[in-house]
Amino acid sequence: MTEEVIPTTTADGTPIKYEFDEEFQRALVVLALRDINFMRRADSLLYPQHFDSNANAVLCKMAKDYYSKYKAPLDGSMLKEVLNDYIKAKTFKESDLREVIPYWGKSIKIRRLCLLQSRLLTSSLSLLEAVRLPAPL
Repeated sequence: MTEEVIPTTTADGTPIKYEFDEEFQRALVVLALRDINFMRRADSLLYPQHFDSNANAVLCKMAKDYYSKYKAPLDGSMLKEVLNDYIKAKTFKESDLREVIPYWGKSIKIRRLCLLQSRLLTSSLSLLEAVRLPAPL
């Protein structure tokens, strides 16, 4: 699917936005930045202009560009370098980039929480598997 197939504006020129709350949109961006399987499936469906916040839009574009070039997710270790590249190229307005820095910190906290929840679930499942219940009568 190419970018031209999925419309980004309505017939009257109004931008199409996601009808999801800020937290869900942030989760989409975090997945785009971190999850290779998500990007394989959703790259052609994500558009920066669909997001409500500029920070989400900037990070979505960065994730899509990076994935398009390297076929890998953009992780925290590369974010500073990629941001510097965008600053040098003047791809984004300075005000947009200023929004990204505090937002990235929130995304890191969300990822850590998700990782913690995943680890807790995995350890809980391991404990349940280790418990052998007697067979029903």
